[in-house]
Amino acid sequence: MMQRPLAQAFGVLKRGVLSQQTRSVVSGPPTQKVTSAQMVLCCSAIGISCMAIPLYVIVHVPQYRGGSSES
Repeated sequence: MMQRPLAQAFGVLKRGVLSQQTRSVVSGPPTQKVTSAQMVLCCSAIGISCMAIPLYVIVHVPQYRGGSSES
């Protein structure tokens, strides 16, 4: 009963949104080169963030097993 009016309203909304979108793709070499320092900093941040939780778990395995709680 309510499906048809909702579908029609969604169709009108979808057409309105899609008609207002503009898309452009620029293909070619980058206009600003990323410096080596920026690349090292970003790669380090990503690497550290990916390894933080596994390293924390490895360090705390004895506590998880019920062993000594040295910290």
